[in-house]
Amino acid sequence: MKSKFRQIALLLVLIMTLTLMVACGSGDGEATTSEKPDDSSSASTGEKAGLDEDNPIYLAWLSPLTGNYEEYGKTGVAACTLALEDINNSGGILGRKVVIDYFDDKADATESLNSANAIVDANKYVAVIGNYSSTGAMSAIPVFEENKIIYETPIASHADLAKMGQYIFRNGSVQSTESRLVADYMIEAGYKKMACIYMTDDFGLNTWKNWSDQFENVRGGEIVVAENYIVGQTTDFSPLITKIMGYEVDGLYMIADYYDAAKIAIQAKDLGCELQLFGAPMVVRYDTLKLGGDDLNGLIAVSTLPVGSTDPKFVEFDKRYQELKGDRANVHAALWYDTTMHLADAINKAGSTDPDKIKDAIYANEFEALACTFKYDSEGNSIRTYFASQVEGGEWKLKDTFVPEIQEDGTVKYKLLD
Repeated sequence: MKSKFRQIALLLVLIMTLTLMVACGSGDGEATTSEKPDDSSSASTGEKAGLDEDNPIYLAWLSPLTGNYEEYGKTGVAACTLALEDINNSGGILGRKVVIDYFDDKADATESLNSANAIVDANKYVAVIGNYSSTGAMSAIPVFEENKIIYETPIASHADLAKMGQYIFRNGSVQSTESRLVADYMIEAGYKKMACIYMTDDFGLNTWKNWSDQFENVRGGEIVVAENYIVGQTTDFSPLITKIMGYEVDGLYMIADYYDAAKIAIQAKDLGCELQLFGAPMVVRYDTLKLGGDDLNGLIAVSTLPVGSTDPKFVEFDKRYQELKGDRANVHAALWYDTTMHLADAINKAGSTDPDKIKDAIYANEFEALACTFKYDSEGNSIRTYFASQVEGGEWKLKDTFVPEIQEDGTVKYKLLD
């Protein structure tokens, strides 16, 4: 009798093992992390829309899902999940279901390069939703350019990025443009003597370079004192703040991630520092407010997110993002959504998956995004609206709007709306 039970038990174990092996198997080119979102929603919407599911359009997504910047990557996954749902509910791309495969670059140059090669080797991806970090982007871009794969980044902001190839595009802000607007805004508001704390990663160093040049050399301001720090290592900013408090300055510009900016604001208030605070674009998120509380009141930042917008399209996106992620939509969520939707729109307008036809469609057409309608300049950068936001009463409020005006020579100047 025991022998019979033992045989039955062994048979059950074998069945369970085989079941787990099938369930855990991964397809070619699938996400390199367990954070890959459930694709069941896109499959069901594809059926409702009558899409061709036997011959899907594949897009690759390349950004951090682990490491120091994983939270930004998770934001991207949530936003792209919503975009994928909308695309497949609206007929997909060229009548075919769309699938996004997620690759984790850890915001690291080597990891990004390895993932780029894997994407190319898979020989199935029509386009790439590109990197969060400029470090990862500029490592991967030569691979995509050489293989004529359309690449569009929502976040990476290095000034030279889009110049790296004819199939390379940037949906989000350009560091040099954003830094110029911040510097101009400070000067026009009367903040002509500034202090700065900046992080020493690629974003921090390049933003510092662009902003300081515009603020001092172009607009005639004075950077009285500047201090830098290492991301992930510095948690006590009080020595830097104390040093800054020894100088006569009008304000403090924090070129820092949102969690570090919140720490700086809290520690500044604890030390009795009452300087006007300015932040980098990534602070425009509700996570910053959760961390910094009332100590962030008065903080000003320039980004591409129209906080407090009553536009029905943006309000609906914010609502759906909250339901999915549990947080309000932030500047990066909107850009990731826009990038995914824009790529789908461009391929549909091209009427083909041919990279040259997609490229031509991107340049030829405007796109109505969540925050504005934009088009691309000759270098592959989006010409889009920027917004100045300020924390008031513990909430982000829209303060000012900068609209682009294309000049006769093709250059772009920004006008501050009254």
